[in-house]
Amino acid sequence: MEKEARWLVLARVHTRKPFGPSTFKDHMRYIWSLSQDAEIREVGDNRFLCKFFYLGDWKKVMQQGTWLFKGHMVVMEDYDGRTKFDEVPLNRVLIWAQIHGIPEPYRRPAVTNQLARRIAKVQNVELNPPKYYEGD
Repeated sequence: MEKEARWLVLARVHTRKPFGPSTFKDHMRYIWSLSQDAEIREVGDNRFLCKFFYLGDWKKVMQQGTWLFKGHMVVMEDYDGRTKFDEVPLNRVLIWAQIHGIPEPYRRPAVTNQLARRIAKVQNVELNPPKYYEGD
């Protein structure tokens, strides 16, 4: 059972507009471009259970978003396979933010964490990101 529950994601399209579940499935499979096709099934109103078969595919979907469907946010959460679908609060998304213009004396974890918390709950702060993140 534990093996069957790994790499599960519960997703919700943040809209009240009606849409066809098959359209959602086809669209997400296309934009995710996974190494192996994911199983996606509807489990409630605008809610979908997505099963991935490779850790790399799961990481891509969970860490390289934010994902949109027809201009609407797709809210995603890791799913344990046991909780009732409607009890999983799909009400937050992970975003990446870059703060520019911090004077050098203030580039310390205590200060940058305070700045980042003004945006939202902080998962991670990098003071020396890889070179491709530099610039405006």
